[in-house]
Amino acid sequence: MRNQTKLKKVLDEVVLDITPSPEELHRAESAACKMVSKLNKQLKPLKARAIIAGSSKKNTQLKNTFEIDVFVLFNYKKHAGNGSAISDILAIKLKKASVKAERLHGSRDYFQTRIAPYTFEIVPILNIASSKQAKNITDVSPLHARWVGKKSKNKQADIRLAKAFMSALGIYGAESYVRGFSGYACEVLAIHYGSFVNLLRAATKWKEKQIIDPEGSYKSRNPLIELNKPKTLSPLILIDPVQPSRNVTAALNDESFTVFKKAAYNFLRSPSKQFFTKKTVVKKDLIKAVTKKSLLLIVDAVPEKNKKDVMGAAITNKYELLRNKLAEHGFKVIKSSWDWDERKGIIWFFINKKFPSATEVRKGPEASDKANSLRFKRTHKNTVVKKGRLFAKVKKKFPTPKNLVNFILKQNNFKNRIEKATAEWH
Repeated sequence: MRNQTKLKKVLDEVVLDITPSPEELHRAESAACKMVSKLNKQLKPLKARAIIAGSSKKNTQLKNTFEIDVFVLFNYKKHAGNGSAISDILAIKLKKASVKAERLHGSRDYFQTRIAPYTFEIVPILNIASSKQAKNITDVSPLHARWVGKKSKNKQADIRLAKAFMSALGIYGAESYVRGFSGYACEVLAIHYGSFVNLLRAATKWKEKQIIDPEGSYKSRNPLIELNKPKTLSPLILIDPVQPSRNVTAALNDESFTVFKKAAYNFLRSPSKQFFTKKTVVKKDLIKAVTKKSLLLIVDAVPEKNKKDVMGAAITNKYELLRNKLAEHGFKVIKSSWDWDERKGIIWFFINKKFPSATEVRKGPEASDKANSLRFKRTHKNTVVKKGRLFAKVKKKFPTPKNLVNFILKQNNFKNRIEKATAEWH
């Protein structure tokens, strides 16, 4: 009973912290309406129209969220045959509307513009009546919004709690550098389980390849068999209530899945507002955590300026490259992770100070192979013959992780998409 009282108190306080004020909502709506109105003046002759979309439309955005989605709906019959052309058409209309926007490449090109304090993403889509008509995943977005709007009555607070919880854990977003839960996934999960707390309770019991089918689209059928294999590689299969052929959490990786399950268990066991506060990686805290048995590597990396997801993916890629190379050369990583603030990334590893041997035994040719044996002996000193084959003890190229990392940072495969990278050791 005491824990339930504490749980309610914590969640009530968090909801107040993460819910936009009426004034904030009004300002965002006003800015969105102005953008939509400006675009619709240009779009009217095409019988296309702009609408407010995303979390703003569904009233599920978090406090101090300054991103607004605007979808531009184009006539399906007219443009279904060449869906990519609507990006070109929209580019012309944005220019005529005096909206200076950057064109971003994706499965279908879209546009981004900033009118402080808001960043608008303007996305061209086909105006469809059924998900079966979709030529692109974004075409289905209005249907998603309609489903969430219909099902989320009195559940906006639970949806916001789910988003804030995921965000604090660093697993909010389906982008390649996050591989977590998208905003839509949070909405569907909170609606399906009826509340944020019920979602957490269910998550603690989720098994690998857990299947969640909110609309019962498959009933007695097995979606693992019917869905395309790439859509079932994630540890959680969340059937899209609007588009049953899609797994909403297809981008989710095992790490994010495990992090969420563990955090759900820990929060229910000991509720605290700290679970909704993102922990910023601070160098001095990392340095304080160094022990007599560990060595700390910190890499500061600045990605080349690009789209947010491309820059984030660049940092992830370099982190995984370093982690794999350290393991490949026998250096034991105790703990590691990475973080970034959209312009500068930090990658860190705690490495066991007990390094593998600085030498290795290199296998040579058969002793009976005179020509190759002679070459091997010229190259290597102190050769020995074992069971008719030559062997030599040689010094490793990278006897310490510092030797290895300094080499990696100079290689083109590490420099790719990275403007600058420096390493420091503690």
